[in-house]
Amino acid sequence: ALAKAKAAEPAPAPEQAKPKPRPRLKQTNVVSAAPDRAVSLGSGGGGGEGGGIVLKQWQRLPKQLLQEHCQRNKAPKPEYYSSQRGGEHFCRVRLPDGKDK
Repeated sequence: ALAKAKAAEPAPAPEQAKPKPRPRLKQTNVVSAAPDRAVSLGSGGGGGEGGGIVLKQWQRLPKQLLQEHCQRNKAPKPEYYSSQRGGEHFCRVRLPDGKDK
């Protein structure tokens, strides 16, 4: 009778798989930033240095700002026309009307 009583008891539940603890990241006081990027804009004018413009990671040129604005407002892409007159560079921008596709 004793053997039947032990057989009637449910078997102990296997241990549930415990989630593995996440590895702790090392705490540091160093803040790293993305490196600056240099943008070359043509001949460089009268500077004589070949550096160009240095932009921070969060800075954007007007051309990029205009393209992002058009994309955000679902407008057609701007059209750029560049020319050179008398050693000076000119750039014209045309914003096509979205209705005239």
